[in-house]
Amino acid sequence: MQYDIITEAEMTQHFGAKRFSKTAGDWLDQRIRAFAPDLILCCRYSGPHANRILMAGKKRMIPVVYHIDDDLLNVPRELGESKWRMHNSRERLQCVRQLLDQATMVYASTPGMYRRLKTLGTRSPIFCGGIYCAARVLRPATMGGVQRVGYMGTSSHMHDLQFVLPALEVYLDRNPRVIFELFGLSPVPEVLARFGDRVQIVPSVNNYGEFLKTLADRKWDIGLCPLAHTPFNAVKANTKWVEYTACGMATVATRGLVYDDCAAEGRGLLVHSEEWADGLQMLTDNPEIRYRMTVDAQTHLMLNYSENKLQQQVFNALGQAQKIHAEVAGKQASTPAVAFDDAGRILSA
Repeated sequence: MQYDIITEAEMTQHFGAKRFSKTAGDWLDQRIRAFAPDLILCCRYSGPHANRILMAGKKRMIPVVYHIDDDLLNVPRELGESKWRMHNSRERLQCVRQLLDQATMVYASTPGMYRRLKTLGTRSPIFCGGIYCAARVLRPATMGGVQRVGYMGTSSHMHDLQFVLPALEVYLDRNPRVIFELFGLSPVPEVLARFGDRVQIVPSVNNYGEFLKTLADRKWDIGLCPLAHTPFNAVKANTKWVEYTACGMATVATRGLVYDDCAAEGRGLLVHSEEWADGLQMLTDNPEIRYRMTVDAQTHLMLNYSENKLQQQVFNALGQAQKIHAEVAGKQASTPAVAFDDAGRILSA
């Protein structure tokens, strides 16, 4: 499959604050014309020129698919003031609304996201897949004592980590040989500063493949998946469970949100807000339980979250978009739809 990627960052690099200008829109049109795509896929896009993207689809008579994995119409302030201001600007909200209502099809990341989009009155047809993130096992489960516990996230996730910090203090006091690492999140929270070099920062890694390799190389025994019970988090994907499991660690996750299914039946430890310290201690005191939990999680990962399964799901989604487009255009009988095979090639008559 051939593809061309156009990002808002690239547009900003060329045009700066004038990325919403007609000149920038003309540049985008030219990029699309030059590549001559059979389908346009917008991934959680909220940038300039949504109307140009939709018009390019109409002119070329091809589908425009909008993939969305967060409620971008309701980004909360707790993600940080700058992110809140950016995502709630009039231009970005208009872009998201326009794509939700005028794209050929919206590709929702999770069943929760699907339901939220319905609640938001999305006018375009919505496709929802069974999985959002896939991975292969990079580090098999190992038996042994707990040496490292970690949390992976960005600055916008600090509010999720915040409510488990008291439990982390208790746990680190109880287990003086355990190191706690923050991957991609800095600085060290003030309440943990007293632990000195037992709390460490791992710098963020932008390349996703390198990020997973780095995460596996940290050799965490337990990975934390705290989520605040907010409407925004209610439609999140279970990405952290997938990544932690692939990297050979047991997962402790907030109960009552997206991890309830993937971490069920002993594939993770689901806890309420007051159970974090005891849950961490139980896994620390019982290496056999922690090992079996990680093995079961990795088996579930290989069976249900494989890269092949996700690839097939994406191809099915794009094929569905082609079908919807053909039906809307009234050409289903005369124009064969484009299909996507397992090798990732575009097949057309």
